[in-house]
Amino acid sequence: MNYKYFVHLDCSFFPCHDLDEWRSCLFCWCPLYLLDCGGDFTFKNGIKDCSSCTIPHTEEGYGYVLQIINGMRREIVEILALKKSDSF
Repeated sequence: MNYKYFVHLDCSFFPCHDLDEWRSCLFCWCPLYLLDCGGDFTFKNGIKDCSSCTIPHTEEGYGYVLQIINGMRREIVEILALKKSDSF
């Protein structure tokens, strides 16, 4: 379980969100940033602002992020398989 999170107390941005209980800095830069991830984000001047989202920093965040990434991986494999079969 300890691989799912860590806290970087010496970070100059810690804590970067206002949370009652801090859980994790593992996804400091969220791997879902470029996606419509289901988190609490807005757009400011055309740039995605995730400062209101705390998903990556919660206890459930690790599983949530991996679930999205695994789903994308499956979709990409299916697309590549279709492209390969179309080329023959």
